[in-house]
Amino acid sequence: AMLSESHISIHTWPEIGQAVCDVFTCGDVAMPKAAMEYMEQKFQALTKTSLEVERPLDEYAKLCYDK
Repeated sequence: AMLSESHISIHTWPEIGQAVCDVFTCGDVAMPKAAMEYMEQKFQALTKTSLEVERPLDEYAKLCYDK
């Protein structure tokens, strides 16, 4: 199934004590950094790596849906 709204995916590898959390947001009201901080605290993370990717979805949507 394709998700069309903001969502969080958590992939876990308990045998090595690792979790990868993907935070996908839409719009200007979402607070992805707050979500990351919450998960970091709840998972009691010792280390973290993050990468923010801004995608030009507005332009893509215009190409796909404005026909």
